[in-house]
Amino acid sequence: MSDSLLVNYDTSNNFWETNRHWLNVKVFKAHYNKDRSQEDGKTTKHRSSREMWALAFLYDADPTNLYRHMPIDKRKKAVAREVLGDPNYDWSQLEHLEDLVEEMCTTPAQRHYATLVEKMNQRDKFLRETEYTLDNYITDELTGKTRVVKGTADQLEKMLTNSDKIYDALETIRGKIIVEKDRKKGSGNMSETEQGLI
Repeated sequence: MSDSLLVNYDTSNNFWETNRHWLNVKVFKAHYNKDRSQEDGKTTKHRSSREMWALAFLYDADPTNLYRHMPIDKRKKAVAREVLGDPNYDWSQLEHLEDLVEEMCTTPAQRHYATLVEKMNQRDKFLRETEYTLDNYITDELTGKTRVVKGTADQLEKMLTNSDKIYDALETIRGKIIVEKDRKKGSGNMSETEQGLI
């Protein structure tokens, strides 16, 4: 059985009805209580429900989450458009919830993996956009002194060479995540002692 919040996602499912236990957390209960959104004259909490589903799509690391590999800025745009129905949604409204949702939806290994992937995305963008240039020597006409303007070639080569190390680190972390999932699956058949509960 998946621990993913998204296993119960459906556009007609209210997050709060499907995940009532989240109301035990004060900050989520406060968000729920503030919501006065109505449909057909009845308070339905549909606005905060959609926002919670949107946060799940941002941070749930389960394979059922189609957005999980997108860079966070693109993920937010896609989720705002497709889940919230508002391409210009102001995510700052949910800043007070984001970190907690991420912690509740992911393990430390998954968060570390997501951080590395995000940095790799930034790094890849930098590599794509930076042109190769060689060192250039410029002579000052007044002083006659020559100075070196460093090119990008050496740094780019080092970054490209180090890419394998980063991919290896990602694979190592991914292996730990798989072990975590296998342990969790197997915990149903393990005694409390084997699970480390007693």
